[in-house]
Amino acid sequence: MSGRGQSVMVTGPITADPVSCEEFGYGLGRPDGILLLRYRSVTRLAFAENREDFLHQFYWSPDGLLSARHGPHTTFLGPDEVFWVHRAVTHEVHAADRQTVYRICLREVPDALDGLGAGVATIDAEAVRLVLTLATAGYDERDAPAARSRVMAGLAPRP
Repeated sequence: MSGRGQSVMVTGPITADPVSCEEFGYGLGRPDGILLLRYRSVTRLAFAENREDFLHQFYWSPDGLLSARHGPHTTFLGPDEVFWVHRAVTHEVHAADRQTVYRICLREVPDALDGLGAGVATIDAEAVRLVLTLATAGYDERDAPAARSRVMAGLAPRP
């Protein structure tokens, strides 16, 4: 029984740090730059409530569901969807255990998502392929701006 002034011990971690976080950056500092972070987890992974004031971002997982919260609203997304967050918008994202999560950071807003502060968007097959390709060691940085443009064009608000 827990009461005022008493603490409750949790027997296992609710979430943990990722097993790995790999970074793939192209043209960083330029408006057409893109930063991809790939997280791998063995237990639940949480991007606790945060706000990024310098970069727009979206979260995507190819192999599981994500849950995302903005304000009082929580939503669940599958592998054909992303959670888009405009810079300076508070949000929270969670992934199940044994999952890969990509966090893609941009300085520009995709045209189709202009005006969306935070919410679910669809991602097309070409954009998925390019995210996976950009997150490969040795990708030619000269090809990144065109790939980034095609990734951005592959995002659309969920109907």
